[in-house]
Amino acid sequence: MSQDLKWLQNYATTGCEKSFTAIVQQHHNLVYSAALRQVKDVAMAEEVTQAVFVILARKAGRLSKNVVLVGWLFRTTRFVANHALRDQSRRQKYEKEAVEMNKEEAELQTSWDEIAPVLDDAIARLGETDRHAILLRFFERKDLKGVGATLGTTEEAARKRIARALDKLHGFLTRRGAVLSTAALGGALMANAVQAAPATLLPLITATVASNGGSTATLILIKVSMKAMFYAKLQPVLSGAALLLAAGIGTLFAQQAVRAPSPRVLFQDNFEGGNLDQWTGNLHGSHSGIIVSDPLRPRNRVVTFTGLAANGDLFTITPLLVSTNQRHVLSFDYLGLAQEGSVPDNFGGFLGIATSVDDWQQGRSWLAGTDPSGITPPMGVELVDDGAWHHYEIDISRWVQQSGVSSFHLMLEDWRDIGGVAGDVYFDNIRLAEIPRPEARVQVHVTEVTACWESELYQNYQLQYRSVMAGDGWTNTGDPVAGNGGTNCVADRIPLGEPQRFYRVIKVP
Repeated sequence: MSQDLKWLQNYATTGCEKSFTAIVQQHHNLVYSAALRQVKDVAMAEEVTQAVFVILARKAGRLSKNVVLVGWLFRTTRFVANHALRDQSRRQKYEKEAVEMNKEEAELQTSWDEIAPVLDDAIARLGETDRHAILLRFFERKDLKGVGATLGTTEEAARKRIARALDKLHGFLTRRGAVLSTAALGGALMANAVQAAPATLLPLITATVASNGGSTATLILIKVSMKAMFYAKLQPVLSGAALLLAAGIGTLFAQQAVRAPSPRVLFQDNFEGGNLDQWTGNLHGSHSGIIVSDPLRPRNRVVTFTGLAANGDLFTITPLLVSTNQRHVLSFDYLGLAQEGSVPDNFGGFLGIATSVDDWQQGRSWLAGTDPSGITPPMGVELVDDGAWHHYEIDISRWVQQSGVSSFHLMLEDWRDIGGVAGDVYFDNIRLAEIPRPEARVQVHVTEVTACWESELYQNYQLQYRSVMAGDGWTNTGDPVAGNGGTNCVADRIPLGEPQRFYRVIKVP
């Protein structure tokens, strides 16, 4: 096992920050250099670098023991950088790349500065083993023996592998207008491939990983990139399976839609661990939350409060990242023993959302509580104080869309007021889940096909067809359709006498 994987395994099993810092120290220059070449902006490159190492930290325990870490970091950096650029300006990005591509092809003499913008794309087009060989030799600066050991082969085999990979890389760059020999390409890579990252970046990455956080923009980039990395693995299946049907005169066929993925849990706590390590107090200070035995089910553990509060008492430490393109359902169990009339002005338990733990004047929304006057319309749910456990589920999708927030903290309290009594409200089984929207559905009407699918904002889609009698590829039906964050539909009428057609919907830039 390589030293990289030993460090990673130690971090995954023990949480040893020194081991992860060693990984960052070893590879952050490579990641930063790759990010800088792609985003061409120092601040954004630093942000991408932080995101890559946070993703590595989160996936540390799930990576294969056979993974070549430098290859994984290269692929992840390219993935994160691409999404950072797309979020910054999708259309401007592609237009700029097209202009640069045309300019590069017109140049007869190519310098390193002209190679750099297309280098990562060229390396990504190599096969996995060839890509690993290039990265290990020219980016990690390993000798042939070290390259062979990492790839599980001999020094001579590593030399041949690197030579073949350089030839392939040279061929791609030559087609893009580069005028240099294979030997010159190897020299340029050895001299320029890795640039020193800013001295401030290493401690910044370490601090970001240790806190499992970062700026709001970084957290959003991490979430979007991890989700996109997951769906990219499914893309070869989903691109063809998203929608496929055939329609012709007198005969209609439709393939079953892709099964919707299971809900993704963003947060959950049943307090059975006996601690509140996912929670903090208002202003990140003290709180009155305490875990106790369930008054009605002694073997069960629940959370209650030893004191009364206002503007929130317990808050989730980590901001919960949400998307306006998905449904989000908050569920929990509540037991209230402060029965009506028992104590004057005893308002009981409340659960809500806070956009800030540090500023109680910002973004407090109470989603559930025993006093209807204190909850936020239209989602507010009145809790029942009748001495029995009740289960509640709240769809907060409308609130997320209307507020425009991308992250928030859950908050709990036993509401303070004159005459109130603490310790008579209990919460359990708190869970926030992201509910994926269903996959494409179709309606077929004799010679007309209507395709409908749940779309994402800022994502373009293309309806395509292919004749069952023809041997050619897919043909577009009309122009690409911009996603609206809801349901998109496109109709296509089949001319009389045409053979049956198969249809599909794909994502396009």
